[in-house]
Amino acid sequence: MNVHQYSTPRWDPSNACRRPPVSTVVTLEPEWAIGAMFGGRIAERAVALARSVLDGPARVPLATSVRFLRPLEPGPAPVAATVRHPGRRAATVAVTFGDRGGRPAAEVLVTLGDPAALGPASAPSDDEPALPASASAPGDLGAQVDWRAAVDPWSGGGPGDFRAWIRARRARPFRTRDGDVLDPAWYPVAADLLGPALAWTGRPLPFRVATVALDVTTTGLTRGTWLGQQIAVVRDGDLAVARLDLRDAAGATVATATQTAVVLPARPDEIPVAVTGFGWGRPVRHEFTNDRPELTSGGRDA
Repeated sequence: MNVHQYSTPRWDPSNACRRPPVSTVVTLEPEWAIGAMFGGRIAERAVALARSVLDGPARVPLATSVRFLRPLEPGPAPVAATVRHPGRRAATVAVTFGDRGGRPAAEVLVTLGDPAALGPASAPSDDEPALPASASAPGDLGAQVDWRAAVDPWSGGGPGDFRAWIRARRARPFRTRDGDVLDPAWYPVAADLLGPALAWTGRPLPFRVATVALDVTTTGLTRGTWLGQQIAVVRDGDLAVARLDLRDAAGATVATATQTAVVLPARPDEIPVAVTGFGWGRPVRHEFTNDRPELTSGGRDA
């Protein structure tokens, strides 16, 4: 009997990936800003950049992990994309967005793979779900997304389960060997749309939502355009964690996500821009009586 001895080769970081980083400047669109850039859009742009630095056919994001370091303003932003692992089945790219001062503002790790690995795409028979009521999109994103909810998330109830539907107002097709599907690069946008802000439902005060991290895992493809959010939020002090599933109109789960944020009250003098980087609180307007601000519900939709 022959006994084969195996030894683990010594890892040499110089051989991990010989491709130099790709540096460029991108324009972050003001229509995707809620005071500062919306985090889901940053993740979507990161997926596009990761695809652009890989050889071969276009791949789908299998996992997208974002860490937000500081707010990003609309306009030009320096970006660096580095291929960490140029695998054939799964490739990983690190993308860093800088602010106007050149400091890192968001770091994104994107793992991409063959869409065939996710199996056949779901094909909802009735793409548009039954929506008993509707609400405008949180923040100022109504021109970018069509967002519906059966109840007003700010009307009460507190943390717990919440369901809503979202679709992009501009089509986002991705071509596979079996036809077009909804581009999974859109999934982080749907995952980041509400999330930890639900921890403050039913509270009359304005608040700010500073997203710390967003992690999205793709579990399937869909030919539908609507994605349903099913969100459960856990809050501990100022920290709120949202765990959610994204499902299509046929009920197929296409992604799971976890969003971590710090949720803090906003001061009256911060209104109407109660925002830190990547989130927006309940809308308020302030009226002054004897030079003292009084907060009342109203103003722009959350």
